[in-house]
Amino acid sequence: MPLEPPQVFTKQQEIAEVRYADKKLQRDNPAMPNKSQKKLDEALRQSHQPPPSKPWIRKEPKPVFVNKVPTDWYFNAIPIKSMKLPRGWWEYQRREYALGGGGEIYNKTFIAKNYPPAELSFSCPGAYPRDDTNLKKLLKEPAHILSLAELRSIEDREFYTNAQTEEIDGKKVIAIWGKREDDNLVVYKILFNQFPTRPESPMEAEIEFTAPPAQYERHIGEVKESFKTIKWKTEAPKDECQD
Repeated sequence: MPLEPPQVFTKQQEIAEVRYADKKLQRDNPAMPNKSQKKLDEALRQSHQPPPSKPWIRKEPKPVFVNKVPTDWYFNAIPIKSMKLPRGWWEYQRREYALGGGGEIYNKTFIAKNYPPAELSFSCPGAYPRDDTNLKKLLKEPAHILSLAELRSIEDREFYTNAQTEEIDGKKVIAIWGKREDDNLVVYKILFNQFPTRPESPMEAEIEFTAPPAQYERHIGEVKESFKTIKWKTEAPKDECQD
């Protein structure tokens, strides 16, 4: 008897499931399973194919014009509760993403809108002096004009030629001034203790006004009056570093 050929069984081909991250593509392909966007994103994540995203572009905030020292979080580390700036408007530019160099606690600069390049800067280096003996001594003594020897004991830059101690809002500061010949700018600054709660271990901080000679002579009186409006914080600034 002739043998019949063996029966051939065809195996049904499996259909691969295609998942779309885009809901519109899902709607346009009704044959595909109607998965939620959350499940689709999860499937893509598991397959190491994250959904595309817009590149993040770093932007600095726009400059701001002020006539007094701001009191927002950006100025928390400055031990000043309030201070009027010299007459006119002053511009400052936040550097949200800039990395500080040298470990500064802060370094904020205001530029005079009406008479640039005059600047008013607030800074603290974030480091204790190697020997604070003379600084502590001068901050405790009655207000007086410093001798050259006393000045050099706390400031070794020779362009500073004059200094005196004075009191602002019940706190002793040291006013120092002189002319920088390299850039023809006159500098007037007040030096004070960054930490109002630590008179026994002062950390130097300062407010500095710089301007060309003609502008300096015209506005230094306003700057000194501005410094007199300072109201100090009576407790440690929020962002001060701890030992």
